[in-house]
Amino acid sequence: MVTPREGLTQPAVLADAGQGVFDPEYGVAADVRQRVVALLTGAAPSANAAEDAYALLLRAACARYAGPMSYLFAEDVASSRLMPAGLLAQGSLLSRVVEGLDEEACSSVEVPGWLYQSYVAERTDEVFAGYKKRKKAQAADIAPATQLFTPEWIVRYLAQNSLVERSLISQTDFGLL
Repeated sequence: MVTPREGLTQPAVLADAGQGVFDPEYGVAADVRQRVVALLTGAAPSANAAEDAYALLLRAACARYAGPMSYLFAEDVASSRLMPAGLLAQGSLLSRVVEGLDEEACSSVEVPGWLYQSYVAERTDEVFAGYKKRKKAQAADIAPATQLFTPEWIVRYLAQNSLVERSLISQTDFGLL
């Protein structure tokens, strides 16, 4: 959804949509496909057709994944966080992420964790600001306040020390985990 083809700058999903090609994995409905094509061909008026078309594609992908992961992809969550103004502009958050994440970085288990923590940081700050004002926590506040990414080395350290201290495994057996 975000990565461009080599030598291009706009996301491949958007470039494909401009050619009338839509990946079935994202489940883009026929009416959304028509609106995207109309925007990209100039048949529909828009001040920023590429961003408007990309927003439609992102929302379609979010709708696809909202079933199993509504806490992250439900319309109210996705719309508020996925499409900041200027998302496709040079130097935008999206372009910096794509430039900074090569294939090696994307294969690290930590990259999605750090991205997720960055993604929810604003909401986390809102929750903690409410606590400082002695606002009573709501059930919806628990996840943003507690879901922090833990780097792999810390997880390994904690697991190793906990297991070794309890003599559940020997120091040499830990390498097999």
